[in-house]
Amino acid sequence: SYDQHESPTVPHHIHPTPVLKLTDKLPSSCNILIAGGGIIGQSVAYHLSELNVQNIVLIEKAKLASGSTWQGSGQVTQLQKTLVETHFTKYSRELYERLHKEGHDIGFIEKGSLWVAQTSDRLHTLKRQYSTTKALGIDCEILTHEKLREKVPIIDPHEVWGGLWLPNDFMVDPVPLALTFAQLAIAKGVKIIEDCYVEEILTEKQRTGQSDRVTGAVTSQGHIKCDVFINCTGMWARELGFQTSPSVRIPTQACEYICLKTKPIANFPTSIPTVHNPEERFYIQPLADHSVLIGGFLRQSKPIFSNGVPDTFHFSLLPDNWDDFHWILSNTIKRFPILAESECETLITGADSFTPDGRLIMNESAEIDNYFVASGSNGHGIALAGGVGKYIAELIHNGNTNLSTWPVDIRRFMRLHTNKRFLQDRLREIPGKQYSLKYPTYGMSLYRTGRKLRVSALHPKLQGAGAAYGEVLGYERPLFFKPDEAGKKDFEDLSKQGTFGKARWFNTVKKEYNACRKGVAVIDMTSFTKYEL
Repeated sequence: SYDQHESPTVPHHIHPTPVLKLTDKLPSSCNILIAGGGIIGQSVAYHLSELNVQNIVLIEKAKLASGSTWQGSGQVTQLQKTLVETHFTKYSRELYERLHKEGHDIGFIEKGSLWVAQTSDRLHTLKRQYSTTKALGIDCEILTHEKLREKVPIIDPHEVWGGLWLPNDFMVDPVPLALTFAQLAIAKGVKIIEDCYVEEILTEKQRTGQSDRVTGAVTSQGHIKCDVFINCTGMWARELGFQTSPSVRIPTQACEYICLKTKPIANFPTSIPTVHNPEERFYIQPLADHSVLIGGFLRQSKPIFSNGVPDTFHFSLLPDNWDDFHWILSNTIKRFPILAESECETLITGADSFTPDGRLIMNESAEIDNYFVASGSNGHGIALAGGVGKYIAELIHNGNTNLSTWPVDIRRFMRLHTNKRFLQDRLREIPGKQYSLKYPTYGMSLYRTGRKLRVSALHPKLQGAGAAYGEVLGYERPLFFKPDEAGKKDFEDLSKQGTFGKARWFNTVKKEYNACRKGVAVIDMTSFTKYEL
């Protein structure tokens, strides 16, 4: 069973943490109440205080940074899944560098990161990502095979086509960084209370046609009134969303995450950057003490805590899982033979919160006014925290931001996405998608799991006729009909075969298009929005 946990024996971060002056007693009221003392919650508190917002209270059910923050690798790469998340990491880089220059010991080390391509399609993906990343003003460069070997001379160059180099990517020490946010927020008047958890969010109904509104919270230390509530509880966000009426849908699920820290390696080159190898599904991250962190994402991950994350899962790890990690480790040693002689210091089997589409969840909820969410960082909490804190703070203070955050808006999900069975199914493939090729989808689903949530009455008939299906908001939508020679094997239909060129289904769609244009067609419109006039 993966619903077990144990306390860690060897921490993998080495920088001292600031001493904080915490608040002992919960006040009776506040302007803004933040639940969750991880790095995102503390970043939100810091940025609100920077906007001179007064009367802010942050509560943490255990100790600050004790959930998934403390076990994070600390690497910050500006190469993200969406443009808005790339904006967030770009700002995080600027903020963390400024904190470092101001004298805060957050373990800021800039060595850059390198993404390796072992296929032509991967190199094409990296070139596309280069174009969008460069357009945002982020320094990056496509490396040839020869230049990549100069940058990382210890790599086995077999089957390496080239790579994408981001010289300004860096690493930080997660706990000192998080507590630095707390220290600066406290200096501006924010009250932070540990060992205080939410039992219920209180709401009141407004006028007809308006959503309910948060009025306060019942906590383990008593009742507190508030004008705004922000859920930054990470792995606990979904459960907390149900502790209000009406409940707030927050589709997050904890998944297992594994990395290994070696003992210091005397002859390991100090100039080596963080290296990601998506084809072999691993990364290596040289640390400040000359050790190396090895991690990665398997194609199929393990959702855990099916009955909810235990309240006691703080500064805790899961049991060692060598059975899964050995595949990542063997690929790493094959690509970096120097690591074959290294010694393992500790295997870190931790957990983090992931979402059904691998993108962050934030902004105001659809169900309740003044209930905000910032959660589901998909393993990138450290990298995203600065940007998330900034834009959530601006949204609350100003009512809007200068950046469209719809790709990560919580309202993109429906209630069905919080279904436990769906999350357990879908989240098996989400962590591994971080290393997937970024093919154009043309409306086709990226996912094989969590399908057939909603189908039309015509679904069996259309499927029997060879329909290839996409999926929109849980609805199965027929895209085209496969020709007889294509076959009907599961997960081998034409819609699943990605390409950057002319798709194999192009001529099939062309025939259907001409049939619609020149003749008469019947189209199943069940999955499309309808308006009643």
